[in-house]
Amino acid sequence: MRAAAVILTIWLAGCAGAPAPPTPTPARTDAQTAVAPGGDAIEELTERLISGMAAEPPGWPSRSDYELVALPFYHDRPDFVDEALAEFGHYAAVYTASECLAGRETTPSGFRELVGETFSADRDRHTKIAAAAEVVVADILDRAADDAPPCLRYYTSPGTAVDAIGAIRLARPVVTVNRPGLPPWEVDAELRMIALSWFGRGEPFFEWVCAHEDVCKVSPQRARR
Repeated sequence: MRAAAVILTIWLAGCAGAPAPPTPTPARTDAQTAVAPGGDAIEELTERLISGMAAEPPGWPSRSDYELVALPFYHDRPDFVDEALAEFGHYAAVYTASECLAGRETTPSGFRELVGETFSADRDRHTKIAAAAEVVVADILDRAADDAPPCLRYYTSPGTAVDAIGAIRLARPVVTVNRPGLPPWEVDAELRMIALSWFGRGEPFFEWVCAHEDVCKVSPQRARR
C-alpha cells in the first residue's frame, strides 16, 4: 500500500505540471463540468474521489432497501453484520449497471430481489455477486462502441473522477473475491489509482480498468473466502 501511495503521489505531481488532457466525454451541463487534472485542481479532484468512495452515486438504490433484505440473514450472527453492511456497494453497483444495460429504471423491488437471491447463497454470496459483476463488465465492454444508453458513459467515458465512482465500485466485488486478504480500504485505494491514471487515455474506461490483474475476471484459484 505504501508503494501504491508513492506511485499515486508521483502521478499526481506529474499531472500538476502538465496541461490538462482533453475530456473524453460528450458535452456536459454546467453541473457536470469536469475538473481538469492539472494545477491546483489535482488536490481537489483526488479529495473528491476519496470522499466520493464513501458516498452513494446519484441514482443508486436505497441503502435501507439493502438492509431490509440483508439484515434478517444475520439475526443469529451479529458478529457478521458489519461485514454485510459494508458490502452494500457491491450489490448497488451491479444492480445499477445491469439495469442501465437493459435500458430500465432502477426500482426498490428489483434491487431487493437481487440482494435476496444473492444472500440466499450464504457464504457463497461473495463469489456469486462477483461473478455477476464480471458478467456486467463484459457486457459493458461489448457495448462500448455501440449505440449505448446515455447512462453507460459513466462506465465507458466518465468526465470526472466523481463520475467514475459507480464504475469503480462495480469492480470492487471482483477484486474482493480475487484477493481475499486485501483490506477494503486497500481495495478502494488501488481502484482509485487505476481510475485516476485513466484520464487522458483513448480507450474506454473499463478497457483500461480491466487491463489490470484481478479487477474484472473472477479467478477460480483465488475465489475463496
